[in-house]
Amino acid sequence: MYPAGGAVLPARNLNGLWTHFRNFFAANTARVVTARQSGGGWEGWLQVELWTYVQAQDPGFGLVREQFYPDNVTRADFGLGNLRVELKAQTLNESVAAFVTRVDADVEKMERIVEGSLGYVVAVYWGQNQFNNQTDVVEVQYAPFRVCRMFVEDVNDDSMSDST
Repeated sequence: MYPAGGAVLPARNLNGLWTHFRNFFAANTARVVTARQSGGGWEGWLQVELWTYVQAQDPGFGLVREQFYPDNVTRADFGLGNLRVELKAQTLNESVAAFVTRVDADVEKMERIVEGSLGYVVAVYWGQNQFNNQTDVVEVQYAPFRVCRMFVEDVNDDSMSDST
């Protein structure tokens, strides 16, 4: 359940989650490319694969799939303490504009719902960085795709950002 009072997630967990995600993409680049080429949506597959990877690497880490937001109505793709993570994966035939619109919709949803906590959107896409104009963006390139993390914060805590 969501922690009362919006307790701040320790930076170790926040940085650890992003590290787990980066390690997954580095170890599974070919599988990610193949999944996208399967046609249709592959975001659900990616969500399960990321969760399974984190569980195998760090069983006590506490990452939860389909975690409720504080409103107890809306669910995020992942939850870890007071962190909510939305995942977006660009489909094979999806235009950049359509993908950016879907990412922006998740950012806006988080801005409306996340109270006393923080969140980020993890976007997996092909092509050039489409999120240069966002603040608190961390991007990693894996040939031929990119993974980008964008913070959506309600708390002002400098320990939440990292340099990788």
